[in-house]
Amino acid sequence: MGKKKDSVALFEVISKSRQKRREAGLNVPGWMGRGVPGGEPPERAEGAGEVEMPGPLPEPVVSTAGGRLRLSLNYVTALVAGVGMVLLLVLAFWVGRWSARASAANATGPNAQTADLTGTQTPAPVTPGRVPGKYYLVIQGLQGMTQQKYDDAKAIVEWLKTQDIAADIGRYRGDPEQYIVWSLDKFDSPSSAEAKGFVETIEEFGQRYKADGRYDFRQRPGDPWFIRHQ
Repeated sequence: MGKKKDSVALFEVISKSRQKRREAGLNVPGWMGRGVPGGEPPERAEGAGEVEMPGPLPEPVVSTAGGRLRLSLNYVTALVAGVGMVLLLVLAFWVGRWSARASAANATGPNAQTADLTGTQTPAPVTPGRVPGKYYLVIQGLQGMTQQKYDDAKAIVEWLKTQDIAADIGRYRGDPEQYIVWSLDKFDSPSSAEAKGFVETIEEFGQRYKADGRYDFRQRPGDPWFIRHQ
């Protein structure tokens, strides 16, 4: 069969078709993956997890910046800190008050808390065991405010206890300033019969005490030393 002038052989058509497909189908590296027609990005595989970006870190409570200490408190921590500070102040107040009372109760020596007398009619504040308006006899005055005088007064008080006479130590700030040992027996008037009888008893005890000590508890004749407690 004769070949026509403009006819194309079948193998030529097949060859051209393959050539066009090779030119259109470019080789793409496997790591890039194959796109989809129209340039749309590939869909995420079903079940793939999503990664959340971490949020900002919380600001530390205590930090330093520029050589300075910096505190960062929110409302809750500031409130808790304020309440704690108030509780600490209250606790410190009560501890200090208790310590002061304990120190006063245990104080000894010339600086101990004693009745502070500024005159025969102006004694110290109310002392336990004394009644305002009542009169109390000063058994012995010890001129001077030395440790030795205080020790002597304390020895007299201890000795009187053995004789069933209650007394304590006071500080008389008259002229001269001195420690005194004054009785806890109270009287309505220094001129009463009971008060005079008590003076005689104290002087008798003084004669006995003088044998072992340096004091005789002697009162001025007709003018015993009574103090009216305020």
